[in-house]
Amino acid sequence: ATGVRCDGASCNRVEDNVITGRGGQTSYGVFLQRTGAFVSGNTIRGGCSGNATGVQLENAFSRVQNNAVLGYSQSDCTNSPPAVQSSVGVRVLVAQGNNEPDVHSNTIDGGGAAGNCTSRGVEFSAQMMAPNGGRGIFRNNILRAGACNTARVNFAELMANADPRVFENNMLDNAGMPTALYLDENNTQINMAAMVDALGDMIVSGTLSGNSMLVNPPTDIHLQNGSPCKDAGTQTGAPKTDIDGANRDAMPDIGADEL
Repeated sequence: ATGVRCDGASCNRVEDNVITGRGGQTSYGVFLQRTGAFVSGNTIRGGCSGNATGVQLENAFSRVQNNAVLGYSQSDCTNSPPAVQSSVGVRVLVAQGNNEPDVHSNTIDGGGAAGNCTSRGVEFSAQMMAPNGGRGIFRNNILRAGACNTARVNFAELMANADPRVFENNMLDNAGMPTALYLDENNTQINMAAMVDALGDMIVSGTLSGNSMLVNPPTDIHLQNGSPCKDAGTQTGAPKTDIDGANRDAMPDIGADEL
């Protein structure tokens, strides 16, 4: 089941909606394949299924900004919840060629449920063969690992040589004690922001880890006063407004909300 699907250069804008994959064996909130759709200001849930994904980007060149994204969401279950196997906030599959997604100023939660499942804020891999060099831009995002017990990771590279090109000013929220803040090359578990910033295979800086101080995640992803995400983002590529339409200032906050 899929809430919104855009294939082959279809869709222009997906903006200011509440979108859910509802339920099934496998469900997606938004599925973007080989498209440059502009996806902004939405609340997106993968839905109630054994394998739920909030946003799937396959060889896409979309701009994804100011969204609140969740993987598995029990609130979408109308009957007995299924046994969760995998819950992912955003899954990115890059490919040979020049298509590159730009993921900026979102609050992304792996979702899931307490039990034997795997949850990831962002899952990053490639279709068939990884491209030469990094693909994908990630800036000013709050990434949460989710609630699954088997493994929960904020950002997971699941294939050797499949790397983002840019990873700047992202908050790796340590809520729920993630298995790893960053899984490098599907091999090395990293649990310190400084070690993420030391990775040499992408442009990386400004990584934070700690408590984002969200009001009531995942339902209310607004920042509380005192959040370390305040004024911690980069101006590069930052949207002018936030998920609520409020103006961002000269020192943008990390995440979908501008405090």
